[in-house]
Amino acid sequence: MGGGGGTIFHAEASSGWGGQELRILAELEGLAGRGYRTGLICEPNAPIGDRARALGRPVHAVRFRWSGDPAAIRQVAGILRRERADVLGTHSSLDAWVGGIAARFCGVSVVRTRHLDIPLKRNPLSRAVYRLLADTIVVTGASGAARLVAESGVSPERVHVVPTGIDLARFDPAAVDGSRIRRELGFPPGVPVVGTIGVLRALKGSDVFLRGCRAILDRIPAARFLVVGDGPMRREVHDLQKTLGLSEAAHLLGHREDVPDVMAALDVFVSSSLGGEINPQVVSQAMAMGVPVVASSLPGMLELAREGETALLFAPGDAAALADAVCRLLADEPVRRRLAERARAEVCEAYTLERMLDRMERIYLDEMARCRGGSAGRTAPRAADPGEAVRR
Repeated sequence: MGGGGGTIFHAEASSGWGGQELRILAELEGLAGRGYRTGLICEPNAPIGDRARALGRPVHAVRFRWSGDPAAIRQVAGILRRERADVLGTHSSLDAWVGGIAARFCGVSVVRTRHLDIPLKRNPLSRAVYRLLADTIVVTGASGAARLVAESGVSPERVHVVPTGIDLARFDPAAVDGSRIRRELGFPPGVPVVGTIGVLRALKGSDVFLRGCRAILDRIPAARFLVVGDGPMRREVHDLQKTLGLSEAAHLLGHREDVPDVMAALDVFVSSSLGGEINPQVVSQAMAMGVPVVASSLPGMLELAREGETALLFAPGDAAALADAVCRLLADEPVRRRLAERARAEVCEAYTLERMLDRMERIYLDEMARCRGGSAGRTAPRAADPGEAVRR
């Protein structure tokens, strides 16, 4: 696939930084490399805007004040017209409304990506944004797609599952060995290291991870722990680290750009999310790096992290079970190796960046063809990859 020729813009109202924004950037860069013109509409001073500019993508700043903001709608519509956009990708609530309405005025097709597996709000408008302001809906996992179809009433043929892909050239266990990170932190040779990576917010379960660390340390006093990431709960996480007596054993590293190096330093990676996530990138990244995974058994996690096959699982919020699973892995190298090998093989087969780009490109091309055929704004089913559509 490839050849491009179309213009694909994305709108993102969030000013945060995390997996959602990373996926948008991957699409911007990856499809630009395939010959498409790609660009971004985002909040002024949003981190994703700076990253997109650094990639050489055109970036337009818009204030997304509220869902029906006429000034923002006019501004986005003007951008879409000037840029001659063929497709607009939307990702969060505000940009789905503002961008969706603007795109309807301009005759631009809308592809709405849903990155979370959380219930829709119980009001007609929460369903209308999917039914009326999106031509195609992409969900990053099957559990989230099934929930969306059930709760929104959209036709299953309009909903497609496209997991976020991993850049295997970057997340390559043969390229880094973790020794630099261990030296940086002063870890003696052979010390078991357990870590988690993610934005410090409530749903990530950082407190569960730290409580699990306390239980692990009681059993394995030599163990060391890494918490990588920043966010609104940084103070709470720091306070809990002290309260639990983890000031020396647990290292809060903040935001890091050298994520593959950090992962290579780990003996076990932990995802302690409490809900909402679907096939989180960081879990796929750890698996790609050949690091055995312990993860909370969320519905959106089970597509990739399967108990005893590609990971060990624990009930969300259960710090004691988290500690049990980690201690089991640290005590059994053959199990660690078996889980890591199976998980890496699966990521390399089904969760690569190129596979994600292939699927998204097909969706965008289909929408471009439909739009150019004079039916922009129509929400009826259209031809698509039958293996990726969600059906009742």
